[in-house]
Amino acid sequence: MKELIDKHLEKYFDVEIEVLPISVIDMDEQLVHLQQEYEILATTGIVKPKIDAVYIPMEHFFNGDAEKVLDYLVEESESYDDSELTLEKAKQICVEYVTQSFTFLNPQKLIDPLWKFSSSLIKNEENYSQVINLLMHLAGMFERSLRQDTLVAPQEELELTERTETFKQLEQSLNLLSRTFQIEMPKDEVYYLQQLLAYQE
Repeated sequence: MKELIDKHLEKYFDVEIEVLPISVIDMDEQLVHLQQEYEILATTGIVKPKIDAVYIPMEHFFNGDAEKVLDYLVEESESYDDSELTLEKAKQICVEYVTQSFTFLNPQKLIDPLWKFSSSLIKNEENYSQVINLLMHLAGMFERSLRQDTLVAPQEELELTERTETFKQLEQSLNLLSRTFQIEMPKDEVYYLQQLLAYQE
C-alpha cells in the first residue's frame, strides 16, 4: 500500500509528505506517538481513525486520480465524496488493485466471490468504500496464504478469541470461501480479519 501511495506522490517533489504504514490492531496507540512527532495530514486504510485528520478511502489511490489525492492532502479537506462510486466502478477498482499488487491471484476469478463475501460482512453492503477496503484485505490474505507467508497473531489473544462464537462463525464462512480456491486459511489470518471488522463497527 505504501508503495502505491508513494508512486502517486513522487512527482510532487516540492511537497514534503511522508507515508507511514501502521497496523490497525494497535492503531490508536501508534497514532498517539506519531502525533507527537508529525503533523498528520491524512489517513487511509480499511478503517477511519478517530483523529483530527483527513480520511481518504483506499480506493481513491487506485483510480488514477493522484492530483485529487494531493489536493485533499494539502488543502486538508474533510473527506472524499464517494457519491459517484457505482458498483461497476467499485469492482473495477478492486480488479486494478489486485492486478497491480499481487502475483499469485487471478482478479477476474476472485473479484465476484470476494465481493460477495465482503458485502456479507458489512452492515450496509451498498457502502462500496467499506466493501472495497475489506476486499483488498481479503485479497492480501489469499496472497499471503499462497506464498506461505501469513500473519502471526499474538498466541494468548488468539487462544482466547478462537473460543468465541463470532470467531467460529467467521472462520467457518471464510473456510468455505477459501476451499473454493483450494486455499487453506490459518487461524491467525482469521484473527486479524475479525479485528478489522471490530474496528468497523
